[in-house]
Amino acid sequence: MKKKILIALLVVACAVGIGLAGFFGYRALAPQQAEETTESETAETAETAATSEEADFSSISDVASLTTIEACYHHVAKFTYEADEGLTGVWKHGYKKAWREYDAKAYFGIDASKVTTSREEATVTVKMPHATLVGEPKITGMGNLIVETGFWTDFTDEDEQRMNRIAQEGIANKASNDTSMINRATENAQKILKQWVQSVGKAYGEDLTVEFEFVD
Repeated sequence: MKKKILIALLVVACAVGIGLAGFFGYRALAPQQAEETTESETAETAETAATSEEADFSSISDVASLTTIEACYHHVAKFTYEADEGLTGVWKHGYKKAWREYDAKAYFGIDASKVTTSREEATVTVKMPHATLVGEPKITGMGNLIVETGFWTDFTDEDEQRMNRIAQEGIANKASNDTSMINRATENAQKILKQWVQSVGKAYGEDLTVEFEFVD
C-alpha cells in the first residue's frame, strides 16, 4: 500500500515539474515573439509611409539643361567693293568680289533656371520658357575662297578677316531667326520633361498628368 502511494506521489511530482517547465518556457519565449511582432509592424508602417509620399520634382532644372539640340548649317559669305571713281575706275581699279561657302553648328535649348513645377492632385504643371539660340554658332568648316578683283587690286589679309566676320555674323543672324529649330527645340524639351515627370511619378506609384505653361 505504501509502495503504491509513493509511486503516485512521484507521478504527481513529475507532472507538476513538466507543467512548470512549460510555463516558464513560454514566459521566456513571449518577449522574443513580441519583439519580432513589433519589428514587423514597424517595417510595414515605414513602407506604407514611403509609398504615401508625393513624387519629388526638385531636380527638374537639371533635366531641362539636357534638352538642348544641335543644328547644322551650310551657308555663304560674300562681299563686294565697287571700283574707284574717275579714270582708274575704267579698268575696275579697286573692284573686289569674294565668295565662300562654309559649314556651321548652332545649339537651341531652354533656360533651365526658369523651369519650375506646381501640382494639383494628380496634375503637374511645368512652367518653362520657349527655346532660343544657345550661345554663338560655331563655324566648323570653310570652303574654297573665290575672289574676283579689278586692275591693280589685291585681295588682302584684312579682306579675308572681313570675310570671316561676315560669315560669323551671317550664321548668327540665320540661327537666331530659325523659327523651325526654335519650335523643334521647344517641343523636344516638352517631350523630355513630360517623360521625366511621369517616370518619377511611377517610381512613387503615381499616375500623373503633365501640362505646360510658358513663362517668356
